[in-house]
Amino acid sequence: MRYNGQVVGEVVPDLLVQKGDAVVVIECKAANDFEQADFDQVRRYLRAYGREAVGLLLGFGGERLEFRRVWLEERTKT
Repeated sequence: MRYNGQVVGEVVPDLLVQKGDAVVVIECKAANDFEQADFDQVRRYLRAYGREAVGLLLGFGGERLEFRRVWLEERTKT
């Protein structure tokens, strides 16, 4: 992670899938309900990678797998 051109830290998502310029950041949670902080964390990863990336939140806390796609910018359903 950079701030004003200086390396100030390192971000490490749970899983990163990359093919060419396409990047998917995957964050796994032991909870079934996602909080705003979870989405914010994935967006920080997306900003850090500085590419056209998409995030994926996976929740393993319930009876079935929950997932949400995350983009750097909020998107509305159309």
